[in-house]
Amino acid sequence: MLFPVFDLKRQALALGMFRHAIELDDALSSGHAGVAQTLTVMGMFSPDQDAAETFLLDAQAAADRALQIAPTDAWANGSKAFALAATQEYAHALKYAHIAFDLAPNDGHVLDLVGMTAIVADDAELAALASDPTRLREGTGRFGSRNIWGVSQLMLGNYPETVEAFSGAAASGAPVSPPSLLLQAVAFDQMTDDRKAEALMFELRETWPDFPALSVVDAMFREGSHAKRVVLMTLEKFPD
Repeated sequence: MLFPVFDLKRQALALGMFRHAIELDDALSSGHAGVAQTLTVMGMFSPDQDAAETFLLDAQAAADRALQIAPTDAWANGSKAFALAATQEYAHALKYAHIAFDLAPNDGHVLDLVGMTAIVADDAELAALASDPTRLREGTGRFGSRNIWGVSQLMLGNYPETVEAFSGAAASGAPVSPPSLLLQAVAFDQMTDDRKAEALMFELRETWPDFPALSVVDAMFREGSHAKRVVLMTLEKFPD
């Protein structure tokens, strides 16, 4: 239920499940870690600024509770990393992300959290390491590793790999999302293929006319980063 992360209704449903788990057992670290993770996503992408700030504050509290219960739990450390990254505490976020990675280097869910943290904190190498398609992933459910890999390759300037990752994710059954179309368009734009870039931007705006591209870019990418710069260039090049 946690992916795609941009589906806030899906995140709200997941949040309800995690809160119910806490009601059943408040000493369950993973319940609090799950609350922290979903609230962080909601805080990053909520259009209501006041609500977003509350979500992020509550996410920090939930992550702290998860760590208090189980300081060596990988999910607890990963959720703390993600919550810190969303509030621009990048150095601390990466510290917890590395701890989570070291604790569970093959847990698919933890790897997704590490990768998402690395994207927000602009650590392309860590994002690529966590989402490497050749890495063994354990766990049940759907992982976001292919999309995270695609973003990491965009951050590194590997544009053909970016396109391959996002198109491959869709081919494997992963949902097509507005950001996946946008980032493919950016990759084609950087490869000077204006025709494909423009077609993807047209598809994005026809299919999701209300997609708040600028606010999503602000939430995903660190100010001054290469990724944010090239995405904004494409948005400016192909306006509504």
